[in-house]
Amino acid sequence: MTDNINTLDANGSLDPLRHAWTFHAAATTVVFDGQGSPWFGFSDGSVGYIDRAQQLNTYESNNAVILTMEGLGDGCLAAGDSGLIERFGAGSARSPVARTQGWTDYLQLDQTKGVGFAASARTLSAFSLEDGTVWSANNLPGAPTGMALRHDGGAIAISHRKGFTIYDKSGHMLAEHILRGVIRSLAWRPDGRYLCGTIQEGDLMLWQPADDGEGLLASQWGYLAQTCWSANSRWLASASGSAIILWSFADRTMPIKHFVSLNVPEEARIVKLIWHPSLSTLGIGTNRGDVFIWSEKTDRFWRVGSQTCGSSVTAMSWSVDGALLVAAFKSGRAEIYGDGLN
Repeated sequence: MTDNINTLDANGSLDPLRHAWTFHAAATTVVFDGQGSPWFGFSDGSVGYIDRAQQLNTYESNNAVILTMEGLGDGCLAAGDSGLIERFGAGSARSPVARTQGWTDYLQLDQTKGVGFAASARTLSAFSLEDGTVWSANNLPGAPTGMALRHDGGAIAISHRKGFTIYDKSGHMLAEHILRGVIRSLAWRPDGRYLCGTIQEGDLMLWQPADDGEGLLASQWGYLAQTCWSANSRWLASASGSAIILWSFADRTMPIKHFVSLNVPEEARIVKLIWHPSLSTLGIGTNRGDVFIWSEKTDRFWRVGSQTCGSSVTAMSWSVDGALLVAAFKSGRAEIYGDGLN
């Protein structure tokens, strides 16, 4: 691994910045719909999308703040502090889908089956996009701290302050792990073989739910922003401070660790990591407003968009086809990137 960084020419053909906006509020989350339009959830509770004229169209919601969203073929689902999950579509009125027990931090969809999962209070709820709530598990050991839907839709893992629990799609508990540390995030490997979690104390844990195995993958130092898997299941990315740790699995049972430095100032901290939906290309955001791309193909970093806007990245998302990347910032600015990302 190298730590090369290429700063793209702001005036040249390699510059991937397509458009930039300054919104009325900071975006807390962002997703793309199936048509390639980005949808933003804002800190004032509103929801908006960018139309073909590059204009923001906004809707009011029943939330004081939007906390989580999921993209749909023609719009999005959004949830927040009210517990109401709402559906939004371009040019159409919002409609209620389901109601949870309250403050909803996590929302994920199985698009092929039209089923969604939401975590709120001490409750994990599954709901149909057509019929509302299907089932609820009301006795989680603690408040949810993370949630991950297995890619085949057959299992949902939810972490809480005492460990994590895995349910099947019908709501039956498959496994429960009690841990001393608080899990900050969960991520299934796309092939379903491993479940990864970051522990508040800095550990990165790896479980094999099929045989109830588990093991300490690494002991990190400092804050772990999150972890995420590449689409081909080969790479697991984690971040601590300004360093990215890439774990290469390939065909091995145990991964190989690669440390990669972004060469950003010491005060910078990586806050967002997101893999391309089909390629081994990683989008990276920092608390200073830097946005980088790393590609396995070139083994290099590119800085995209503004050099540094001075405001933390709050949300990032790839389009479904991977042609576009959008980043939102605490200042209310948002940027969308296209050419030269891969």
